[in-house]
Amino acid sequence: MGSRDEKRFHLPGFEGGFLSDLEVLHSHAGYYIGRMHWSPDYGGFVEPGSRESDYFASQEEAEDALKGSFEPRECSENEAMYAQGVPRPAVGGNHG
Repeated sequence: MGSRDEKRFHLPGFEGGFLSDLEVLHSHAGYYIGRMHWSPDYGGFVEPGSRESDYFASQEEAEDALKGSFEPRECSENEAMYAQGVPRPAVGGNHG
């Protein structure tokens, strides 16, 4: 992805990049709620930018949590992101 998808990556990111809204992501450890990151400084590659929830056993469970409620994960990386103006997840829903 060379150029930025401005509808998807519209939040201030790291090192001149941009973040997506919250979405369900997947890693070897399981499904989680987080944001993707796009940066022109790294060739326009898209990569995971944050993990804002604990891991879920299934994609469906993570999607239900994103639509409903989840306890945001506390860590220094997320706090730094919120300090830059990225919205903190609302406990109880409306995460998009």
